[in-house]
Amino acid sequence: MKKQIIFLFALLLFTLQATAQQEQDWKRDYNWLMGYTINVPDPAFGITQFDFNNDSLNIYKLPVPFDHDFDFTCAVYSNSEGELELFSNGLSIKDAQGNFIENGDTINYGYWWEEWEGDGLKVPQAALFLPQPENDSVVYLFYVHYRDGAPAPIYNVADSLLYAKIIKTSNGYEAIEKDVPIINDTISGGKLTACRHANGRDWWLMHYLNGKNTYYTFLISSEGIKGPFFQLMGGDGAFDFELVDNDGGQAFFSPDGTKYLNFDAYPTTNGLRIYDFDRCTGQLSNQRQVLFEETDFVGGASISPNSRYVYVSFYEVLYQIDLWASDIETSKRLV
Repeated sequence: MKKQIIFLFALLLFTLQATAQQEQDWKRDYNWLMGYTINVPDPAFGITQFDFNNDSLNIYKLPVPFDHDFDFTCAVYSNSEGELELFSNGLSIKDAQGNFIENGDTINYGYWWEEWEGDGLKVPQAALFLPQPENDSVVYLFYVHYRDGAPAPIYNVADSLLYAKIIKTSNGYEAIEKDVPIINDTISGGKLTACRHANGRDWWLMHYLNGKNTYYTFLISSEGIKGPFFQLMGGDGAFDFELVDNDGGQAFFSPDGTKYLNFDAYPTTNGLRIYDFDRCTGQLSNQRQVLFEETDFVGGASISPNSRYVYVSFYEVLYQIDLWASDIETSKRLV
């Protein structure tokens, strides 16, 4: 039973990285894709689709021979009706039929594209789709670029944040711009996340410097991408642990958009950073932390629909944290 519970919460970590959703967003995360097929002759392997469009979850093994694996990175975009439209592993963009969109067969080109062409990027939350406000025919894909030639695990550190601008035409989707840099700095290799602006229309995109408590925020509106806006939270020594970029952990907003959380899963630095978030200004405040004694290299976190409880999972344990408690750290309990 314990392992079934842990698996369930691991599955919850796959949720859409954009929160504080409005009614028009409710179905945009109704399709999840995961799995891999390349160089695996066993027919038991393949790409699995989780479809939440009906009252019960439907799980399908996709019938087409996808050559588009999701090793770690998986960005999926559905329209406002919950229909699958686009997906990416950070190295190419495909449509719902598994075909490359126009000009989308190669994005993020460099050393690691050559190494990982079929597998995709190797860090969770390294790519994210966002629709342009007030224009559903335009979609942005944001994705990180890793240092060329850097040995593992240094590839978890990125040197830039890029985007592709995708338009819907009568013949399908086309990437009219790609590999456009909006950050040129040593940033986290993953943990891209976004939140609706308080106006219910625009988006805030959040990212941060590698190993630092410095955050980048972008405003995505009908006029395009504005920013980056910088914010230093408390200096590098404000916490008992330092953000370490690796394959574990994630960043996310609470469903109501009032909290930004950054969970790091690393044997020596397991911890959760918690901030208040202003959806009007895009500013963080009131930084807090919760530390963990586990030495697992991987883990994840999710939050309850009412934005109160955070659940943090490791290999064999699951914690609950109460964000409404007067002392958040002491509210941590083993589930």
